[in-house]
Parts: sequence; structure tokens; C-alpha cells
Amino acid sequence: MAYTLRQLNYAIAVVDLGSITQASKKLGISQPAISAALNELEREFALTIFARRPAQRISLTPAGQRFIDKARLLLDRVHDFETDAIGLRREIKGKLEIGCFAPTAPFMIPLIIAGLSENYPDIELHLHESDLDELNRGLASSTIDAALTYDLKLDRGVRFEPLVRTPVYALLSASDPLASEESVSLYDLAERPMIAFDLPITGQFFRSPFQSLGLQPRVAYQVKSYEMVRGLVGAGVGFSLLIMRPTSDQTYEGKAVVCRPLREPLPSPHYGVAFNAQSLPTRLVGTFAEHCHKVIKEEGRANKFFVRG
Repeated sequence: MAYTLRQLNYAIAVVDLGSITQASKKLGISQPAISAALNELEREFALTIFARRPAQRISLTPAGQRFIDKARLLLDRVHDFETDAIGLRREIKGKLEIGCFAPTAPFMIPLIIAGLSENYPDIELHLHESDLDELNRGLASSTIDAALTYDLKLDRGVRFEPLVRTPVYALLSASDPLASEESVSLYDLAERPMIAFDLPITGQFFRSPFQSLGLQPRVAYQVKSYEMVRGLVGAGVGFSLLIMRPTSDQTYEGKAVVCRPLREPLPSPHYGVAFNAQSLPTRLVGTFAEHCHKVIKEEGRANKFFVRG
């Protein structure tokens, strides 16, 4: 094989920047030299790596996507070899596109970033707060490298590593008569107005416990934000079902809410880190995943956010 690591670096730069022109500016290499390197790679491996369309961002063929994934892994291992060979501390450096299920982001992201910034100051995180459908699409298309999410209706192209079991609980106004109970029943809640999430997958998930018992919840309001749910519950408008709980039991308005486990045994989803199942994980992604495992699973620093019966 006559290919060079420099050619692989050129190819990855073109993919990351979207065009030969931008890669040329970034690398300080002429466009003809980069084009020649790409042509040599395709000729050497007898592959059509790039789908070239005039006046459009350069894109990858399916075979090209696999080629680039493997090239990233190879260059990552070469970097490991070089730094280890000269006896230097292993340098972890680069940019990661990280997705997070939006309602859980204020709980999990600060926990993750605090330790990551301290131990790996040269890792740069770009955050994407999204609903579950958007995270699935981002992982499947590799526009995000990893995501912190639930194992709810995951795309078949997504690999999920569970970190913590997450039971559902009922959120009630402190003035609600049910607030004095140690746990509450879905049969009692079904008779009351419900504040529900209006998000893909999530809304149906929180209705399903009732439906499994042949009940139909009385949805009064559908909202998109976590604090809007808590605010309406605190105002006495209704109850809600949630998974994560803040450490404060006061809403923005200063109203008190209470969290109560459910009496009925229900399956609990898991919260974890997800990846594109077809892409080979880079050392950067592996480092991020290991850090999530340490903080959430091993140290249990997110346990305070869950209500267990």
C-alpha cells in the first residue's frame, strides 16, 4: 500500500470542513495538492470515497463513510503510538459534538463537564440539547459523536450503554391531599388533570403507564420545558409524571412541590450514553464515555436526581 498518513489527514479535513477549498485554507495546502491526494487514495483502495457535486458541500459515499471512520481510528492510534513512544503523558485533545436529551441536560451536563474540564482541559465540547427523535437522527447521521439519553425507541443504528436505572415518579403540589401519602397510585392520578410533556416519544412514554392499566389520563396542558411542568404543578393546576428531580422542591415562583414514588410496579428506563453503532469510536469519544461511566455509574453522583420507592 502506497497511501500516506498525510493523505488520510487531508481526506478527514475535507470531510470535517465540507469542501476542498476550506480544507486548503485550514491546512495551508494548495487545492490541487489536496485533490491529488484524494484521487490517489481512491485509486489505491479502488473505492469511490467522495460524492462530488458541483456547487455543493462535498459528501461521502456509504463506503467512503466507513473508510473515513477507519481512517480516524488509525490516525488516533498513530497519535497514541507517537506520544507513548517518546514517553510523554497521553494527550487527549480535540472537539466533540455531544447531544443530550434537553429536559435532562441541566442535571447531567454540569456534572460531566466539571470533571472533564479538570482532567482533560484540551477536550472541547459542543453541546446539542434535543428531543429523543432529534438525538436518534443526529447519532444515525454522525452529526453528533455521542449522546446522553434514555433507552426509549432507540434507532437500530444506535448503540446504547446504560449507566443508571431511572424510575418514574409523581410530582404533586405540596397542597395536594395526595402529598401526605408515602406513595401514590395511578388509579388516583387518572382522575386528576395531568401536565404532560409535548415532546416526541416522551409524551407517549408518560401516558403508557396509565394505558397499561386500562386507564386514560386527563391531560390538561402539554408543555415542552421541565420548569413549565413544575411551575404548573406548583400552582395547583394538576400533577405530572417525571423521572429526574431537582434538589430543590420549589418552583421558579417559590411554590412547593413534592415527589412521590408510584405504587404500581412499572418498567424503568435507563439513562446512558449512546453512539452510532456503525462508526468505530475514536479515543476522544471513548474518553468521554469512560468519564460518563465514572461520574454517573461508578461514583453515583446523579443518584440524587432520582426518586426510588
